[in-house]
Amino acid sequence: MSDNKTKSPLAHQIGGDHYKSAYQPIEFITRFRLLKIEGDLVKYITRHYKKNGKEDLEKAYHYLTLGNQFECLWKLPENMSRSFFNEELNRYAKENNITEMEYSVIYECLMGDRDYGMRVLRSLIDNYDEYYKK
Repeated sequence: MSDNKTKSPLAHQIGGDHYKSAYQPIEFITRFRLLKIEGDLVKYITRHYKKNGKEDLEKAYHYLTLGNQFECLWKLPENMSRSFFNEELNRYAKENNITEMEYSVIYECLMGDRDYGMRVLRSLIDNYDEYYKK
């Protein structure tokens, strides 16, 4: 039996290691049944440190503007509580080293205040070099 057949697909990534974490974006996205627009927001915010930097935050912002244009709004699945979502988002943020401001973008956009999330994300982009000093 091939080793690939026994490993979880989460253990394998094609083209880099920018999603390697104990709680990967695809797990969070599918657990909460995020729309593509919200899923891409989470994905690009999560990976920007390890992949394309500021460009990935700009992609996240672009998806939010598309979400506004198409009037897409994600809703918490009916069988899930807000407290469970908050616990999982906290765990996801911790596992992926999401900053407080990045967390607030994800949280606010998913909980319905996309305008506030967009303002915070725009600030992160405009002040990227200062905010993400190494």
